[in-house]
Amino acid sequence: MSELIKPGDTFLWAPPGTKEDHLWIVLAVVETRFSHQAVMVNLTSARKGVDETTVLHPHEPGMHPFVRLPSCVLYRGIQLVDARSVPKTSRCERVTDELLDRLLKGAHASPWTGRRFKQMIPSR
Repeated sequence: MSELIKPGDTFLWAPPGTKEDHLWIVLAVVETRFSHQAVMVNLTSARKGVDETTVLHPHEPGMHPFVRLPSCVLYRGIQLVDARSVPKTSRCERVTDELLDRLLKGAHASPWTGRRFKQMIPSR
């Protein structure tokens, strides 16, 4: 696997069409001979009407330091991006292996994760 980006890496990023940086977490890397793409999700505040497949709480063991309030993984906003487009300066602390496992299981369980993405994300 290339050293550009790995599952569990996190970084701040504002996708095209948005103004504010959010914490994004790499779930999988899809490499071909000509491309290196990352499948990523971000977090949103836990509130009514948001996908509650994976809810994160700030005081859980191994939680990422950016999680300061109960948060949900926004699987409906999953992105596939060229890993080379992620600036190295925006990288943050990696998630733990245990948290990455929860996020991967959640991606497969969520009704909001598209079939295309489920095929790219490893099952654990």
